[in-house]
Amino acid sequence: MKITIRRICSVILSLMVALSMSAGLVFVSFADDGMAGTVLKLAAVTEDVADTEEPGEDEETPSEDTSDDDTEDIQDDLLVTPEDGDYSVKELSAESGAGSFRVQVPDSGYLELTNDCDGLGAGPTIGIRTEESGEFQTLEPDGSMYLGVKEGIYSFEVSTDSESYVIGATFNKTSESDYGSKKVDAALIKSSKTYAGVFFSGEGKQVHWYKFKNPKDQKVCLDLFSKMNEGTSSKAIKVSVYSGKKHKDFSFTSGSIGKRINIYNARNKGRLVKGTYYIKVVNPGNSSGYFKMRLN
Repeated sequence: MKITIRRICSVILSLMVALSMSAGLVFVSFADDGMAGTVLKLAAVTEDVADTEEPGEDEETPSEDTSDDDTEDIQDDLLVTPEDGDYSVKELSAESGAGSFRVQVPDSGYLELTNDCDGLGAGPTIGIRTEESGEFQTLEPDGSMYLGVKEGIYSFEVSTDSESYVIGATFNKTSESDYGSKKVDAALIKSSKTYAGVFFSGEGKQVHWYKFKNPKDQKVCLDLFSKMNEGTSSKAIKVSVYSGKKHKDFSFTSGSIGKRINIYNARNKGRLVKGTYYIKVVNPGNSSGYFKMRLN
Protein backbone atom coordinates (compact mmCIF):
# COMPACT_ATOMS: atom_id res chain seq x y z
CA MET A 1 0.00 0.00 0.00
CA LYS A 2 1.30 3.34 -0.94
CA ILE A 3 1.68 5.73 1.99
CA THR A 4 2.02 9.41 1.17
CA ILE A 5 3.83 12.01 3.22
CA ARG A 6 0.53 13.78 3.85
CA ARG A 7 -0.92 10.61 5.31
CA ILE A 8 2.04 10.18 7.66
CA CYS A 9 1.71 13.77 8.90
CA SER A 10 -1.97 13.25 9.57
CA VAL A 11 -1.28 10.14 11.68
CA ILE A 12 1.42 11.92 13.65
CA LEU A 13 -0.95 14.84 14.33
CA SER A 14 -3.67 12.52 15.56
CA LEU A 15 -1.26 10.84 17.99
CA MET A 16 -0.08 14.15 19.34
CA VAL A 17 -3.69 15.33 19.93
CA ALA A 18 -4.48 12.13 21.79
CA LEU A 19 -1.42 12.50 24.00
CA SER A 20 -2.16 16.13 24.72
CA MET A 21 -5.74 15.33 25.77
CA SER A 22 -4.56 12.76 28.26
CA ALA A 23 -2.12 15.32 29.69
CA GLY A 24 -4.77 18.06 30.00
CA LEU A 25 -2.90 20.50 27.77
CA VAL A 26 -3.99 23.14 25.26
CA PHE A 27 -2.33 22.47 21.88
CA VAL A 28 -2.12 24.99 19.10
CA SER A 29 -2.00 23.55 15.55
CA PHE A 30 -1.21 25.21 12.33
CA ALA A 31 -2.72 23.37 9.27
CA ASP A 32 -0.46 22.84 6.41
CA ASP A 33 -3.25 23.17 3.92
CA GLY A 34 -3.18 26.94 3.74
CA MET A 35 -6.19 27.36 6.07
CA ALA A 36 -6.09 29.97 8.78
CA GLY A 37 -4.52 28.81 11.98
CA THR A 38 -6.99 27.21 14.40
CA VAL A 39 -6.62 26.96 18.17
CA LEU A 40 -7.56 23.57 19.38
CA LYS A 41 -8.93 23.94 22.92
CA LEU A 42 -8.65 20.64 24.63
CA ALA A 43 -10.66 19.96 27.73
CA ALA A 44 -8.20 19.94 30.59
CA VAL A 45 -8.74 17.47 33.36
CA THR A 46 -8.81 19.69 36.48
CA GLU A 47 -8.97 18.91 40.17
CA ASP A 48 -10.94 21.15 42.49
CA VAL A 49 -8.54 22.55 45.02
CA ALA A 50 -9.88 24.23 48.15
CA ASP A 51 -8.88 27.83 48.54
CA THR A 52 -6.02 28.11 50.93
CA GLU A 53 -5.27 31.11 53.14
CA GLU A 54 -2.25 32.20 54.98
CA PRO A 55 -2.49 31.36 58.65
CA GLY A 56 -4.54 33.99 60.46
CA GLU A 57 -5.69 35.70 57.26
CA ASP A 58 -9.37 36.73 57.34
CA GLU A 59 -9.73 34.64 60.48
CA GLU A 60 -11.67 36.00 63.40
CA THR A 61 -9.77 35.85 66.68
CA PRO A 62 -12.05 34.87 69.53
CA SER A 63 -12.48 37.82 71.85
CA GLU A 64 -11.14 37.36 75.37
CA ASP A 65 -13.90 36.97 77.91
CA THR A 66 -13.51 39.75 80.40
CA SER A 67 -16.95 39.51 81.94
CA ASP A 68 -15.66 37.72 85.06
CA ASP A 69 -13.39 40.04 87.02
CA ASP A 70 -11.27 38.07 89.46
CA THR A 71 -10.43 41.14 91.51
CA GLU A 72 -12.38 41.87 94.66
CA ASP A 73 -14.12 45.21 94.86
CA ILE A 74 -13.66 47.23 98.00
CA GLN A 75 -17.23 47.29 99.20
CA ASP A 76 -18.97 50.15 100.94
CA ASP A 77 -19.02 48.36 104.29
CA LEU A 78 -15.22 48.00 104.50
CA LEU A 79 -13.20 50.18 106.87
CA VAL A 80 -9.47 50.12 106.20
CA THR A 81 -6.90 50.90 108.89
CA PRO A 82 -3.60 50.48 107.03
CA GLU A 83 -1.22 52.05 109.55
CA ASP A 84 -0.61 51.78 113.25
CA GLY A 85 -2.71 54.34 115.10
CA ASP A 86 -4.77 55.39 112.07
CA TYR A 87 -8.45 56.15 112.61
CA SER A 88 -10.92 55.15 109.89
CA VAL A 89 -14.54 56.25 110.10
CA LYS A 90 -17.56 55.50 107.92
CA GLU A 91 -21.29 56.11 108.02
CA LEU A 92 -23.25 52.91 107.38
CA SER A 93 -26.92 52.12 106.90
CA ALA A 94 -29.15 49.65 108.71
CA GLU A 95 -32.33 47.97 107.46
CA SER A 96 -34.95 46.55 109.82
CA GLY A 97 -32.64 47.13 112.76
CA ALA A 98 -29.71 45.17 111.30
CA GLY A 99 -26.44 46.14 109.67
CA SER A 100 -22.94 44.88 109.09
CA PHE A 101 -19.43 46.07 108.36
CA ARG A 102 -15.89 44.76 107.92
CA VAL A 103 -12.51 46.04 109.06
CA GLN A 104 -9.18 45.30 107.40
CA VAL A 105 -6.11 45.28 109.65
CA PRO A 106 -2.48 45.03 108.50
CA ASP A 107 -0.74 43.23 111.37
CA SER A 108 -1.13 41.71 114.84
CA GLY A 109 -2.32 43.95 117.64
CA TYR A 110 -5.63 45.19 118.95
CA LEU A 111 -8.54 46.94 117.28
CA GLU A 112 -10.71 49.62 118.86
CA LEU A 113 -14.23 50.00 117.42
CA THR A 114 -16.15 53.17 118.31
CA ASN A 115 -19.81 54.13 118.04
CA ASP A 116 -18.76 57.51 116.67
CA CYS A 117 -21.15 60.34 117.61
CA ASP A 118 -18.68 63.22 117.17
CA GLY A 119 -17.85 63.20 120.86
CA LEU A 120 -21.24 64.71 121.70
CA GLY A 121 -22.49 61.67 123.60
CA ALA A 122 -25.77 61.86 121.71
CA GLY A 123 -26.76 59.40 119.00
CA PRO A 124 -27.96 55.84 118.45
CA THR A 125 -27.03 53.01 120.78
CA ILE A 126 -25.76 50.03 118.81
CA GLY A 127 -24.94 46.41 119.51
CA ILE A 128 -21.91 44.82 117.87
CA ARG A 129 -20.87 41.19 117.68
CA THR A 130 -18.13 39.39 115.85
CA GLU A 131 -18.59 36.34 113.64
CA GLU A 132 -17.40 34.12 116.50
CA SER A 133 -19.50 35.68 119.27
CA GLY A 134 -23.04 34.64 120.14
CA GLU A 135 -23.88 37.87 121.95
CA PHE A 136 -24.05 41.54 121.03
CA GLN A 137 -21.94 43.97 123.03
CA THR A 138 -23.77 47.23 123.62
CA LEU A 139 -22.03 50.46 122.70
CA GLU A 140 -23.47 53.70 123.96
CA PRO A 141 -22.85 56.88 121.93
CA ASP A 142 -19.07 57.40 121.63
CA GLY A 143 -18.48 54.08 123.44
CA SER A 144 -15.72 51.66 122.35
CA MET A 145 -14.95 47.96 122.32
CA TYR A 146 -11.62 46.20 121.82
CA LEU A 147 -10.48 43.04 120.04
CA GLY A 148 -7.19 41.23 119.64
CA VAL A 149 -6.55 40.81 115.92
CA LYS A 150 -4.13 39.41 113.39
CA GLU A 151 -3.61 40.52 109.81
CA GLY A 152 -6.82 40.05 107.81
CA ILE A 153 -10.42 41.20 107.38
CA TYR A 154 -12.90 40.91 110.25
CA SER A 155 -16.69 40.93 109.88
CA PHE A 156 -19.19 42.36 112.36
CA GLU A 157 -22.96 42.42 112.77
CA VAL A 158 -24.86 45.41 114.12
CA SER A 159 -28.17 45.75 115.91
CA THR A 160 -29.66 49.25 116.15
CA ASP A 161 -32.95 51.17 116.16
CA SER A 162 -31.47 53.78 113.85
CA GLU A 163 -31.44 53.75 110.05
CA SER A 164 -27.79 54.77 110.05
CA TYR A 165 -24.79 54.68 112.35
CA VAL A 166 -21.13 55.69 112.24
CA ILE A 167 -18.31 53.27 113.01
CA GLY A 168 -14.79 54.36 113.81
CA ALA A 169 -11.89 51.90 113.83
CA THR A 170 -8.33 52.30 115.15
CA PHE A 171 -5.62 49.65 114.82
CA ASN A 172 -2.72 49.47 117.27
CA LYS A 173 0.20 47.20 116.45
CA THR A 174 1.44 45.25 119.47
CA SER A 175 4.49 43.09 120.08
CA GLU A 176 3.82 40.40 122.67
CA SER A 177 6.26 39.62 125.43
CA ASP A 178 7.41 36.05 125.96
CA TYR A 179 5.01 33.86 127.93
CA GLY A 180 4.31 30.19 128.54
CA SER A 181 1.14 28.33 127.60
CA LYS A 182 1.74 26.03 130.60
CA LYS A 183 2.88 26.71 134.15
CA VAL A 184 6.11 24.77 133.70
CA ASP A 185 6.94 27.00 130.71
CA ALA A 186 6.18 30.29 132.47
CA ALA A 187 8.31 33.24 131.33
CA LEU A 188 10.34 35.07 133.96
CA ILE A 189 9.40 38.73 134.50
CA LYS A 190 11.22 41.37 136.53
CA SER A 191 10.16 44.29 138.67
CA SER A 192 9.59 47.73 137.09
CA LYS A 193 9.43 46.36 133.53
CA THR A 194 6.28 46.33 131.40
CA TYR A 195 5.09 43.15 129.66
CA ALA A 196 2.40 43.01 126.98
CA GLY A 197 0.07 40.30 125.70
CA VAL A 198 -2.81 39.86 123.23
CA PHE A 199 -5.81 37.55 123.30
CA PHE A 200 -6.86 37.05 119.67
CA SER A 201 -10.47 37.13 118.57
CA GLY A 202 -11.89 33.79 117.43
CA GLU A 203 -9.17 31.62 119.01
CA GLY A 204 -11.11 30.56 122.11
CA LYS A 205 -9.62 30.33 125.59
CA GLN A 206 -5.99 31.46 125.77
CA VAL A 207 -3.61 31.23 128.73
CA HIS A 208 -0.45 33.24 129.43
CA TRP A 209 1.87 32.09 132.22
CA TYR A 210 4.57 34.24 133.87
CA LYS A 211 6.67 33.89 137.02
CA PHE A 212 8.64 36.20 139.27
CA LYS A 213 11.05 35.80 142.17
CA ASN A 214 10.50 37.77 145.35
CA PRO A 215 13.95 38.12 147.01
CA LYS A 216 12.65 39.09 150.47
CA ASP A 217 9.48 39.63 152.49
CA GLN A 218 8.03 42.85 151.08
CA LYS A 219 4.93 44.47 149.67
CA VAL A 220 4.50 43.63 145.97
CA CYS A 221 1.93 45.13 143.60
CA LEU A 222 0.98 44.15 140.07
CA ASP A 223 -0.26 47.00 137.88
CA LEU A 224 -2.63 45.74 135.18
CA PHE A 225 -3.82 47.72 132.16
CA SER A 226 -6.15 46.19 129.60
CA LYS A 227 -8.39 46.97 126.63
CA MET A 228 -10.73 43.98 126.35
CA ASN A 229 -14.22 43.02 125.23
CA GLU A 230 -16.33 40.75 127.41
CA GLY A 231 -16.81 37.82 125.03
CA THR A 232 -19.58 35.55 126.34
CA SER A 233 -18.76 36.21 130.00
CA SER A 234 -19.46 39.10 132.35
CA LYS A 235 -15.69 39.27 132.90
CA ALA A 236 -13.13 40.23 130.28
CA ILE A 237 -9.82 39.28 131.90
CA LYS A 238 -8.78 37.17 134.88
CA VAL A 239 -5.46 37.21 136.73
CA SER A 240 -4.44 34.52 139.22
CA VAL A 241 -1.31 34.61 141.41
CA TYR A 242 -0.03 31.21 142.53
CA SER A 243 2.11 30.25 145.51
CA GLY A 244 2.49 26.51 145.26
CA LYS A 245 -1.02 25.14 144.75
CA LYS A 246 -2.69 28.10 146.45
CA HIS A 247 -3.78 31.05 144.38
CA LYS A 248 -5.62 34.36 144.54
CA ASP A 249 -7.91 35.37 141.65
CA PHE A 250 -8.68 38.86 140.32
CA SER A 251 -11.29 39.39 137.58
CA PHE A 252 -12.18 42.54 135.67
CA THR A 253 -14.95 43.61 133.31
CA SER A 254 -14.67 44.80 129.72
CA GLY A 255 -13.45 48.14 128.49
CA SER A 256 -10.28 50.07 129.10
CA ILE A 257 -9.09 49.55 132.68
CA GLY A 258 -6.12 50.25 134.91
CA LYS A 259 -5.93 48.36 138.20
CA ARG A 260 -3.38 47.86 140.95
CA ILE A 261 -3.39 44.37 142.46
CA ASN A 262 -1.86 44.05 145.91
CA ILE A 263 -0.12 40.70 146.14
CA TYR A 264 0.53 39.84 149.76
CA ASN A 265 0.22 37.23 152.46
CA ALA A 266 -2.43 38.39 154.92
CA ARG A 267 -0.63 36.69 157.79
CA ASN A 268 2.61 38.55 157.11
CA LYS A 269 1.55 42.14 157.83
CA GLY A 270 0.78 42.86 154.18
CA ARG A 271 4.10 41.65 152.92
CA LEU A 272 4.68 38.95 150.34
CA VAL A 273 6.83 36.12 151.64
CA LYS A 274 10.13 35.49 149.94
CA GLY A 275 9.84 32.90 147.16
CA THR A 276 8.87 32.19 143.54
CA TYR A 277 5.36 33.08 142.35
CA TYR A 278 3.40 32.38 139.17
CA ILE A 279 0.95 34.65 137.35
CA LYS A 280 -1.75 33.19 135.11
CA VAL A 281 -3.66 35.53 132.78
CA VAL A 282 -6.69 34.14 130.92
CA ASN A 283 -9.59 35.40 128.79
CA PRO A 284 -12.79 34.06 130.40
CA GLY A 285 -15.68 33.58 127.98
CA ASN A 286 -13.30 33.73 125.02
CA SER A 287 -12.96 37.50 125.30
CA SER A 288 -10.21 39.19 123.29
CA GLY A 289 -8.08 42.28 123.43
CA TYR A 290 -4.81 43.64 124.77
CA PHE A 291 -3.20 43.83 128.19
CA LYS A 292 0.05 44.89 129.79
CA MET A 293 1.35 44.48 133.34
CA ARG A 294 4.17 45.66 135.57
CA LEU A 295 5.48 44.49 138.93
CA ASN A 296 6.19 47.18 141.54
